[in-house]
Amino acid sequence: MQTPPQKETEEAAKAYLNFFQGKDFTRENFAQAAQQGSELLEAAGGWKEALRAIRRHWVQTQGDHLAGLHSDFFEGLVHPAILERARHVAVWGVSAEADLGETQRVQSAPHPSLKEHIEEAAKQL
Repeated sequence: MQTPPQKETEEAAKAYLNFFQGKDFTRENFAQAAQQGSELLEAAGGWKEALRAIRRHWVQTQGDHLAGLHSDFFEGLVHPAILERARHVAVWGVSAEADLGETQRVQSAPHPSLKEHIEEAAKQL
């Protein structure tokens, strides 16, 4: 089992998630959310540890919707290899890493059609 995130990282994740409770979209709230996210990344030392702390806080407060995978209900009903993979993913998540080699970061402006609806797009994010 993994060790819990550091206390500072857990607190930053909690503050980040709690920030969104009951807030409507405004430019100010969007900027504050970005700042909260930056503080979480700094406390965690990177995005992987930040996401781990977010998930841990979520499971502690909202529950784990995949917890039932670890009961013996599925034994004999689901192929063992599929069940093992599902349980692994439930605990460790899906690997989203890809070795794409070195690339150069490209910065660009929003698509012209988005420029007219930038606030709407930010609200949906």
